Amino acid sequence: MSREQPDDVVAQEGRVRALLAGQRWREALTESAAHFESNPGRPRIRTTRGEALFRAGRFAEAESVLQEIDKLEAPPGRGLMTLGRLREAQGRSGEAVALMTAAIEAAPGDRDVLYWASGSSSSRAEARELLQAYLELSAGDDPDRIEAARGSIKFYDELGESPIWLTANRPERLELPLEPIWDPYGGQVLGYLIRVQLGSKKKPVPLLLDSGSPGLFVIERVARKRGFEPIVEKTVFGGGGDQRHRTKRGFFSSVAFGELSFTSALATTSKAEMDPTGRYHGLIGLSVFNGYRVTLDFRRKLLVLESDGEPTGSASPYWTVLGQFVVQVELGSDGSGLFLLDSGATRTMVAGDWAERLAGAQLGRPVRVQGFGGGMQGARSLDGVAVSFQGQHSSRTGLRTVDLAVRSRLAGVEIAGFLGLDFLGRHRVVVDTTRRTVRLLPSAAD
Repeated sequence: MSREQPDDVVAQEGRVRALLAGQRWREALTESAAHFESNPGRPRIRTTRGEALFRAGRFAEAESVLQEIDKLEAPPGRGLMTLGRLREAQGRSGEAVALMTAAIEAAPGDRDVLYWASGSSSSRAEARELLQAYLELSAGDDPDRIEAARGSIKFYDELGESPIWLTANRPERLELPLEPIWDPYGGQVLGYLIRVQLGSKKKPVPLLLDSGSPGLFVIERVARKRGFEPIVEKTVFGGGGDQRHRTKRGFFSSVAFGELSFTSALATTSKAEMDPTGRYHGLIGLSVFNGYRVTLDFRRKLLVLESDGEPTGSASPYWTVLGQFVVQVELGSDGSGLFLLDSGATRTMVAGDWAERLAGAQLGRPVRVQGFGGGMQGARSLDGVAVSFQGQHSSRTGLRTVDLAVRSRLAGVEIAGFLGLDFLGRHRVVVDTTRRTVRLLPSAAD
């Protein structure tokens, strides 16, 4: 029987939570592992271990630690919260709502529980109430998170319970052309365009197919001409520049991708030009194609949507974090981390703190990496390491390293990098949004 006293458990829990608050993911993992090995049966120690694993992006291990914690007689609120966040990331929203409701009942005064529970609410009104309760306890918390909460409350006030992205026409199968953007100097493909009809004007707008984007972004000057109706201003975090960008959110009356069309399409606009040469006027992510099996066939220059089909062999799960698709990627012999599937990134990128500790990593000269809102901070060339996904490996040269600390902090999960077009473009990428899996297939030309 352990001699550990309750005060010891509180102290251990506090140390791990302090490390997580400082984004010291590796130290939190080490500290929580030691406590868990000594007392695996203690619910609070189990909760702390599960939270450390989840926050470090090790979702499968977090699942093994936290599964059925809700079946305990008096489960810790933070354990329920973390399991709820995991279920939300898995797309199991109904279970997430139930877990977050229980978490609030168990820990009504925990501001972290209130904040994250707002993302798994049964209504926008409930989400607003939870964020307001969070703000009442937020003194001393991350200023960016406080601003994000205030922005979300304003958004919910204006949006109410209005439905968004209502399907007007949905074909069973659809092929959409992808237009390559060529580097005029290096001869490589920098990205792919998809042409989208916005509003009542028939002329389509070129948007960058950006699987790392959580939705539809359009530059403001173009959006206005297509009937965009803003409802609220909001700060978007991440991307380039200072990683804090004033945007407007609102609606297009309609959006069409060929025969696939929607009404009441929620979008985000910004004054910032996304491409200095004007080749595209915004970004489109994959979430608008939810319910389809999406095939990105870069060699044939096609995006294929299919309503259903047989599973495509051995596939890997993907999760959603802040609306973005992430997968587990191996970083040489140094473990694994969460990477965004990012067809909008020309090159694969590794988070700066990861790159600094990877065996064999050779950090090179500063380079410019364009993100939403400007150049990305701390961007440098990276050689000597490779990332792997589904047995496929990136080049060991020509990668990039960037500062992803703000993105990870606001996501509450460590983002270790982006799988870019240099990696994804060599394959047919099949994203099954029903089964929530990703599969790399040989290119049709191979």
